[in-house]
Amino acid sequence: VVFGSPTQGLQEIVKQENIRLEDVADFIINMIPNQGVETVRTEEAIYATLAVLNILAL
Repeated sequence: VVFGSPTQGLQEIVKQENIRLEDVADFIINMIPNQGVETVRTEEAIYATLAVLNILAL
């Protein structure tokens, strides 16, 4: 599980390293679509992601 930063998304971060995100990740999922704000705090993204993964594990 990886998260972007407040200033850059995952695509931009890996592009700086000359890597394609599709080459290093099996799935690329936006866990908080239609968030209604410019960025989501990392701790909020962690809680949301873990909640979804917990439900899927049931």
